[in-house]
Amino acid sequence: MDEGLCNCVDVLRGGGYLIISLRFDRAAKLYKQGRDMDNAIKSLNMCVETNEKMHDNWACARNVENIINILLEKNSEQVIPELLKQFDRAIYFFRLADSAINYVQVGTKVGRFLESCKRLDEAKEMYRRILELIEDDGIQHIKKDIQNSFVAVLVEQQRHVEAAKIFEREVAINKENAYKSPVCSYALTSITLFLIGGAPEMAEEAITTFLKDIPPFFKSKEFEICERMLDAYTQGRQEDFNETIKNPIFNGIYPLNV
Repeated sequence: MDEGLCNCVDVLRGGGYLIISLRFDRAAKLYKQGRDMDNAIKSLNMCVETNEKMHDNWACARNVENIINILLEKNSEQVIPELLKQFDRAIYFFRLADSAINYVQVGTKVGRFLESCKRLDEAKEMYRRILELIEDDGIQHIKKDIQNSFVAVLVEQQRHVEAAKIFEREVAINKENAYKSPVCSYALTSITLFLIGGAPEMAEEAITTFLKDIPPFFKSKEFEICERMLDAYTQGRQEDFNETIKNPIFNGIYPLNV
């Protein structure tokens, strides 16, 4: 540790936490401007330690977020283990600070970086974990982007059936509000993914369930398309199937990489 950081630590031990936090934060910015990323990270870690002593969870969370931003800026696969470790800290502090939307935003950035490095298994598990936390925290209204990223990774890995089950579950969650939610679109997405994944029996079973649980589904355009797709698939009419999934109704309702 260089002399400047050592001096801050000496003052920290004397109890001047707020002043020291500001000094470490200033040091981190100067180090970053000078492209000394390692010392910038050390300074921010000292900020976290200082802010923890003041029980300032929001400040700790933002310090950790800044560490993550620096690691992302390094743009190297070598940072991934540390990146995942820091993301765990970000989740911890943002949840303590009652700011779940922030760990979702940070997780989105980390996930996209993992995808860019073709670390799809790590990206998938991270998205899965965030979705579980979102459910635990009762903030399902902000899950759309993370869920779409999760599904896109599953599709990239050719795990279409697993992706289909996510939308099948969305139908179940929203069936009581079928007239006000895009539940028919969820149903269509689920059936499409089941068929692309080579699971026509699961698609047929899902259609039967949707007809029973979703009153508006029977008269919907989505149901008509599902029937046409299933018929073309089971009859081996590949051209008809391909033509059906070009219908404009599909625009924007399932991952673009399907």
